[in-house]
Amino acid sequence: MYRCICENRKIVEIIPKEVFGIPFKSITVPLRNSKRKAIGSINIGRSLKRQNTHKELTENIAAAFEEIIASVNEISNSAIGIANSSEKR
Repeated sequence: MYRCICENRKIVEIIPKEVFGIPFKSITVPLRNSKRKAIGSINIGRSLKRQNTHKELTENIAAAFEEIIASVNEISNSAIGIANSSEKR
């Protein structure tokens, strides 16, 4: 809030979980007098907990799919090897 008043402009920041125990987006807007000088500020915070949970789930799903693809490729290569060896007989 101090920075918002000093710089006389809106400040938007992502505050990590480690600071207050929950991640959130902070939006601070200066309150100005008739001469457009910042005389105060107002701050709104919005939790990013749900967004971070969705991100983690998406990353877990992507990792699982990578493992599945690797397993399918291994099975496919084994099947090709078996087919090639049976053709030689």
